[in-house]
Amino acid sequence: MNIDAPWTGRLRPEVAARQDELIELRRAFHKYPELSWQETKTAQRITAWLAARGVSSISSIAGTGVVVLIEGGHSGPTIMYRADIDALPITEEQSVDYASVNPGVMHACGHDGHTAIALMLADLFHGRREQLRGNLKIVFQPAEEGGSGGAKTLISQGVMDSPTVNAVLGLHILAELPAGVLGVAPGATMAATDNFELKIIGKGGHAAYPHRVVDPIVTAAQLVSALQTVVSRNVDPMKSAVVTVGTIHGGTQRNIVPEFVEITGTIRGYDMDVMEQIPQRIEALARGITEAMGGTFEFNHHPDNPPVVNHPDFTSQVLRHATNLVGEDSVWEHRITAADDMARYLQLAPGCYFWLGAADAEKGPQTLHQPNFVFDERCLALGLELAVRVIDEYLSDSPSIH
Repeated sequence: MNIDAPWTGRLRPEVAARQDELIELRRAFHKYPELSWQETKTAQRITAWLAARGVSSISSIAGTGVVVLIEGGHSGPTIMYRADIDALPITEEQSVDYASVNPGVMHACGHDGHTAIALMLADLFHGRREQLRGNLKIVFQPAEEGGSGGAKTLISQGVMDSPTVNAVLGLHILAELPAGVLGVAPGATMAATDNFELKIIGKGGHAAYPHRVVDPIVTAAQLVSALQTVVSRNVDPMKSAVVTVGTIHGGTQRNIVPEFVEITGTIRGYDMDVMEQIPQRIEALARGITEAMGGTFEFNHHPDNPPVVNHPDFTSQVLRHATNLVGEDSVWEHRITAADDMARYLQLAPGCYFWLGAADAEKGPQTLHQPNFVFDERCLALGLELAVRVIDEYLSDSPSIH
């Protein structure tokens, strides 16, 4: 494989030596993707690979999750590294020899790369566990996608205990950033999410007699337009938020006014006060518009993930390592409105979730969750290198990162 990259010379020898294997591992997991809570064979492959390298402290959790505990030769804190392992219900459109063989299922979010990096971390630190002052817990988490509850379930089953996790680290591939760029920022870096459902209830009838019906389609159209004012006219301009309607379903035939229309959508923001305010405004608008049109409504919203909040002190140390690794000009300090259940671990222990730039040089920036998603696999070694540096310092003789 062509593994030459601008950052190759900055990798420690044990990371540089694993670049080919990292890519091979990523492709192996890419070829056999599994949906949330169905990652049975993925978990089996993870366990078998680790066992073949002499890693013995391996346990299952939540059915399809895997936890590896590498106990250091000296007492100290425990840092947890998390990698998500599930795929998406997407049909792959790439013509490569490692394309998904499972119809309608694809790794289109980089979780295959996350898994490969975590396996290499386990192998590296297992080989020098006697020198560690503390423990490294590596978690291969199922069911991150689509608010499937993976992190929440693992926490309820004690993943943060025995031993108690003192810090958390993880990364996410971001193919919108150039390969060689590392995204590290303190505070809220990914948004909280709520999901909502609205049912607009009218009075159905024949389309030829509109005066005899209460049209839920017309009502829904007005409501969707009105929802665009929630952020622009209710949220403090200094705070960010998103309200997106994702689906509208109603009607069965062009000449029949239906009884109801169903709307679903998502709410995103970084401030929990805003996340409480927006559903109230959506409900108020639904009430006013449906009453004015002569109909009624049902509204439900479900908090999903809190925001991903990186601890400022821990993140400052990750930022230092990233800057030393790629240079100040290649460090990206921003936030995005995507969400991730890594947020739940970061509520319980200080830590950092960083971005691994991965845009393919030929195909350019890529959006996650697309059927032709591709990224520059050479970036995997860079993500591994930064994770190793952070964990090394955390479990060293004289850490400054605690």
